[in-house]
Amino acid sequence: MLENKSSDNEQIPNPVDALNIVKTQRKRTNLARNQGSYIHFGIWGAAWLIGYSILALGTTPLTGGDTTTSAWSFIIFAIALILAFIASCLLNVRDASGIRSENPMFHYFKRMGKVAGWSYPLAFIFSMCGLAIFADKYGPGNTEMSVLYNFVVPLILGLIYWLQGAMYNDLTLSITGVWMMALSWSTILAGIPVGYWIMALLGGGGLLIAFLAALIFAHHRAAETVANLDQEQHA
Repeated sequence: MLENKSSDNEQIPNPVDALNIVKTQRKRTNLARNQGSYIHFGIWGAAWLIGYSILALGTTPLTGGDTTTSAWSFIIFAIALILAFIASCLLNVRDASGIRSENPMFHYFKRMGKVAGWSYPLAFIFSMCGLAIFADKYGPGNTEMSVLYNFVVPLILGLIYWLQGAMYNDLTLSITGVWMMALSWSTILAGIPVGYWIMALLGGGGLLIAFLAALIFAHHRAAETVANLDQEQHA
């Protein structure tokens, strides 16, 4: 008489182990889906902390209240911002790759994400080019232009963060946006190079704090999905 034996590949796994695998995968998926909400803060926080610190170190006070900033510090500052911009673009492309859906709302949110992603670089390019034309036409001093540039940059970033926070219902984005808009006054009130240090420590440092806060919230949201899975099991 023949005896049927199931092979190892046909064995049904322990239900508890199977549930743990599902929980782990669901948590990992939710963390990956929410990476954009915190990695961008880390990227730009590091760029601002390094870039503005270099600007502060490269600025020398002159007589009469004027200042001069070395070319090498501007170059390093520009490189830090360019690298942050490239990293943000690559992150956006990676997050959007491989995601497909027939739901009309998916395409709406995908378009909204693209517009939101391009809002800062476009606003930055237009504002910086406009300020460069203003400097060439009206000829203000180095200190005046430094103050003006560093009033416009955090103001634009803060406004975009604030609007995106309202659009995505993200409290961390909204609070960070208000914080950046408030910091736009730092170079006006403190002058140069003190304003650069404020932008580095409170601006870049504030973005790094936002990175940690958003990371904690992302883990909390991922843990909630696992808890919901337990509730579904016991329902």
